[in-house]
Amino acid sequence: MHDLLKMFFINQFIATVIALLLTVIIGDVSFFTGRLLVSTVYSHFIGTMSYFYFKIKLFAFLRKNIIAILLGEVAVVITATASANALLKLLWGYDISSNAGRVILLNVAVGIIATVVAYRFFVYESSILLKSKRILQLEKENALAKLASLRARVNPHFLFNTLSVLAELAYISPEKVESTVMSLSRLYRAVLDEHRELVRLEEEMSLVKDYLEVEKMRLEERLDYEFLIDRVADDVLVPLLSVQAMVENAVIHGISKKRMGGKIIVSARPGKNATIQLQVCDDGNGFNTGERHDGFGLKGIRDRLDLAYGRKASLHIWSEAGAGSRITMEVPREHAGLNSGG
Repeated sequence: MHDLLKMFFINQFIATVIALLLTVIIGDVSFFTGRLLVSTVYSHFIGTMSYFYFKIKLFAFLRKNIIAILLGEVAVVITATASANALLKLLWGYDISSNAGRVILLNVAVGIIATVVAYRFFVYESSILLKSKRILQLEKENALAKLASLRARVNPHFLFNTLSVLAELAYISPEKVESTVMSLSRLYRAVLDEHRELVRLEEEMSLVKDYLEVEKMRLEERLDYEFLIDRVADDVLVPLLSVQAMVENAVIHGISKKRMGGKIIVSARPGKNATIQLQVCDDGNGFNTGERHDGFGLKGIRDRLDLAYGRKASLHIWSEAGAGSRITMEVPREHAGLNSGG
């Protein structure tokens, strides 16, 4: 209904403009009302039939390119003009036999101009907009598929590591297995949640604490940790289990390989350019960054950050043999992302 009402006013506007132009050209104001009536009938017939020409799927084969559209519109204008003439003659005895060619030519010219304008601003622009939406949708679907693939790889990676911890505890300290299983169950509840890719940092830190408690059961006094979290960072969104993977990297490659163990500090504070800077530092063995490549855990974080935030997020690794390691992740402070779920 909205389209039809808009079409009515457009047709009437065109009719009024044509009547005014003819009056100015001919110079006889007394015939303005009659010209307005005739041009109104022509405009509504041509406009309405052109509207349905563009809308009805039956004529879709005529709308492949601008030439086909124009030829189709010429046919529509001639048909509409003949129909309008029949109505004018029937109701008011209006006869255009003497100047039929000029009337048809004028209507065809107006129809072609209107068609070109309509094609440029409605058909062509709508087509470009539709293609852009389809491209964005495909990119989003592709990104979600990549995230699903990454999650499918993260889950067994996490499973193997934590089961190894549990198996070791069962041998070293069986009385601690029950409390460890409770912490692991909370972690697995998060791992198996397929509906969320991004979570609030506050929730992520709760999972990190569960993980560290599991590892502390195994390493005991060899592992110490501290959280330094600015409250402004609590609501920032991060990939699920991303900080946990950073901490896991510090435990496995830094603290557990050092005979005396060490300490892990997890911090979050405002960074530059409206970001939140997350750091996981350890005083473990460290390594020479030029001699070591990222494991799947850190590479997975990079991929997930790129899919969720693009260039707005980053991950940097610093380490030195004998001096420990520092992993820094920066994410946008605003609450945005690919799929935060709920």
